[in-house]
Amino acid sequence: MNINFKHKAENFYIFSSFIVPSFDKIIYISYNSNKIKPFLLFDSNQIKVGIAMKLLKFREKKSITSISTLKGLFKKRKENKEQKKGKEGRQNTKDGNRRFGIRIKLIAAFMFMIIPIVVLGYLSYNTAYSSIKTTASDTSLETMEQAKKYLEASLRSIEFISTQLTTDNELKALVSTKQHDTVEAQTTWNGLRVAINDYKTNNNMISNIAVLLDGDNSFSTQGRAMNQIGFQGVQGGELATKTNEAIGGFAWWGLHPEIDVEGTNPQNYAMSLACTVKNYKHEVVGLLVIDVSTGFVSDTLSDINFGNDSKLYLISPDNREIAYVMADGESQALDTSLAENQLIGQEVYNKIVGSEEEFGSFTYDYQNCEHLILHTDIGETGYLLVGVVPTRNFTTSAEGIRKITVELCLIAAAFAIIFGFFFATSMGRAINRVISISKKVTEGDLTVDCASARKDELGTLSNTFNLMVANMRKLIENVSNTATSVTQSAQTVATTSKEVAIASQEVAKTVEEISKGASAQAMDSEQGSTKMKDLAGKINIVSDSTKTIEKYSDDTINLTKRGLSSIVELESKAKETTEMIHAIISDIQTLDSHSKSIGQIVKVISSIADQTNLLALNASIEAARAGDAGRGFAVVADEIRKLAEQSASASKEISAIIRNTQNQTAVVAERAISSENILKSQNIAVENSLDTFKGISEAMELLAQKVSEIMGGVNEMDSYTNETVTSIQNISSVSEEIAASTEEVTASTEEQLSSIEELSSYAQQLGEAAKSLEESISRFKID
Repeated sequence: MNINFKHKAENFYIFSSFIVPSFDKIIYISYNSNKIKPFLLFDSNQIKVGIAMKLLKFREKKSITSISTLKGLFKKRKENKEQKKGKEGRQNTKDGNRRFGIRIKLIAAFMFMIIPIVVLGYLSYNTAYSSIKTTASDTSLETMEQAKKYLEASLRSIEFISTQLTTDNELKALVSTKQHDTVEAQTTWNGLRVAINDYKTNNNMISNIAVLLDGDNSFSTQGRAMNQIGFQGVQGGELATKTNEAIGGFAWWGLHPEIDVEGTNPQNYAMSLACTVKNYKHEVVGLLVIDVSTGFVSDTLSDINFGNDSKLYLISPDNREIAYVMADGESQALDTSLAENQLIGQEVYNKIVGSEEEFGSFTYDYQNCEHLILHTDIGETGYLLVGVVPTRNFTTSAEGIRKITVELCLIAAAFAIIFGFFFATSMGRAINRVISISKKVTEGDLTVDCASARKDELGTLSNTFNLMVANMRKLIENVSNTATSVTQSAQTVATTSKEVAIASQEVAKTVEEISKGASAQAMDSEQGSTKMKDLAGKINIVSDSTKTIEKYSDDTINLTKRGLSSIVELESKAKETTEMIHAIISDIQTLDSHSKSIGQIVKVISSIADQTNLLALNASIEAARAGDAGRGFAVVADEIRKLAEQSASASKEISAIIRNTQNQTAVVAERAISSENILKSQNIAVENSLDTFKGISEAMELLAQKVSEIMGGVNEMDSYTNETVTSIQNISSVSEEIAASTEEVTASTEEQLSSIEELSSYAQQLGEAAKSLEESISRFKID
């Protein structure tokens, strides 16, 4: 402890976390043991002391002269803070109890019932979304597979045509000789041109067939002369070189700019097959180019519909992109010259190329949206078919489930609030009625009636309260009658006292007569002695019998107490059983409510299954109309229909189970209510038995008391008998003393008169007490 005095003015001192102005005298006290650092300021007039005290939150404005005084101030401040916190805590608890009343609790309980609906809707939405997404993905893959097979077969037919043309013996013979000017050679050339034109005419996939040879023998089915460029014009170029290096001597191309310079429009063809022409010596002497029409590719790709905003790319080995987008149910060509429409160069394309799978799918965030990427290689042509499908197309069907779930939750919440408010108001009205009647009872009005027609626990509470008031009314009536009886008894005692006083006076006169009869008494003493001995024997017999009765009385009392304890325990168990029956009935009613809720949900599922079945039927019809192109979709529609039928069947089975459960629940509820009525009767019987046992117990205790009194009296009688025998033997000797005793009797009679007067006074006091009791009882209103 350090005490330092500092004398400063108009300055500020910083002590711990306080900033206070300095005054004439500052005492700095550091009480390190409790980590308390108070700072007190005071001067001679103590005004500034008050400022310092206020700063330290002390109310006392006086100078501190000792550490004990300082500790006392801190202790008092701590107690004040604890009392303040206690009051705030009690107030907060009281406010909290009021805040969460029965109305809010009931509404909250009903709101909790919405949780299963929310969970079911969420699970249904997720399940439907996953199922639809998986089904759509599988369907899309199947569609891609069919498109791949179709394109592969079509391109294989083009390759077959090229093989037929390049292996034709007449063509080989012409390119193997240099005599092209003969009539025979010209005739052969003309025949080959006609045959090639027939191939082009008879196959709508082909837009042009060009044959590039040396000299003036090159030609095209479009009628344009190819002689200016010929085979020598493309020989050594990329088109001829890579075609010659390709396996089988033919390769697929997206563009052939070396030939396009002769006027061929790249928009007239979508794909091209280049094939080397060899002579008999297997020397490359020419090049055959077959162009696939743009219309064929457009018709093939535009028939593939993956939903709105889905895109389909056909990418050639030389990176030519042909793309179509589905907009409002119509396929539209994309301008792949624009960067935003190009797939090549994107990360998703690099992922596809890096994949070792010839046919596959994966999800990818493409252009700020999740897409399903489908890709497949078209045989060994080097072409790549890519489908880009937004996954939001798959969630359209599941949105209906989410919408229904949201609407059901809102409706259920509204019902929960309405019914909760209704039940809370009903219960609150019943409880307020009981409270109002209770207040009247506390004021002494026992004529109130709290009977209720409700069939629930609140009705039982009201009726039980009403029964309690009735019992109190009967009790007050009994007490009132008892007070009246006490008053009458007091009056009787007073009258009897007066009569006893008169009798006492007569006793005094009788004493004189006793003196006269003393001589006669002496004569009868001997006979009295003999009779008293016989009486002593009889009293001994009575004493033994009384002891036996006392033992039986004690045993009976113990048995009665044991029976009373058993009855009390039985009453407690009966009450617990009644409460358990109430809880079982409440649980059964809750179970029945939940079963009904599940039944409604099953109806929704059954409706969804019916709708799905109809959609599957419509899809099957549409697939049948589409023919072979819709065969895969027909299989999927059939599977969806089967799933819908299984869902409908399962819904019916669930509905049957719920109906059986509800019927069984109703039976159990009826049995529980019957058990409740039986238990009520049992409780009444137990209460009656309890009252009977209490009466028996009280009667046995009185009997034991009386037996004890009799036992005491018998013992006294036995003792008195012995004394009496002795006394009778001495009667003769004391008869002479009766005269003197007569005077003593007279004195005793006077004392008895005095006691009788006192008894009369007590009787008067008892009457006044009885009147006071009647006045107290009159506060209660029972009529």
